[in-house]
Amino acid sequence: MLERKSVYRLLDFGAGIGRLATELAKESPWRLGANLDVHCWEPDPTRRGEMSRVLIDLGVKVTVIEDLSQVEAQSFDFSVLANVLHELPVPIAAEAISQAASLTRPTGEVAIVELCPLLKAEKFAVPYPEAIMKELLSSCNFAARSHSFSILGASAYAVLARRLHPDAGLSAEYVAERIQKTWARLLDDALSSYTSFQSLSGYHDFSVCLQDLTTIASITAHLLGRWPMPSDTAKDSKATPIDLKPPGC
Repeated sequence: MLERKSVYRLLDFGAGIGRLATELAKESPWRLGANLDVHCWEPDPTRRGEMSRVLIDLGVKVTVIEDLSQVEAQSFDFSVLANVLHELPVPIAAEAISQAASLTRPTGEVAIVELCPLLKAEKFAVPYPEAIMKELLSSCNFAARSHSFSILGASAYAVLARRLHPDAGLSAEYVAERIQKTWARLLDDALSSYTSFQSLSGYHDFSVCLQDLTTIASITAHLLGRWPMPSDTAKDSKATPIDLKPPGC
């Protein structure tokens, strides 16, 4: 059970230009059930600067984190990754989950917010269905539950995950191995779905086909080293080469 407090500390991990903080600022503590002390972390310095300017202009009071390494471990009640993971290749996604877990209190939760299928095409993206995201987090020793609703034919969902063994640590390498297995399954599912089409008829078929091709192309690009990675992350990454074999191979 999450500890009852009058103020909860929330980390928006991969905050972009601060959309989550902006939306939360519109809600009253009465609707949220408590006050929120919101902290935003965006690794891209250009977007982080833009976020700071946007939030100041809107009068949204948050703390913009400049150096994540200076943040105290296990200091947040919630760490939220909103529409982040589907945009990240394996090593960076694994590092994000590992870091978010390390910054979340043992009684707190990591929240993964995603949309599947995506509502618009993205050049590099591997969307995760809700059930597969829960399985991924469970395989990383989280207790996971989810909530979802339908929007324009897609599922918008949030998976709330609490570490089962918070004192044991969660390495990025361990998470990367689980994501690799998940990607093998997603690749196999996308290939099966794509090859099942005899013809395309209507918006739904084209939408599903485009989603399948995005998944196939993105995972293939990553395997071939053509999914662009930030130079500092690529340089520091110690991830082993990925061998994505479909289930049963």
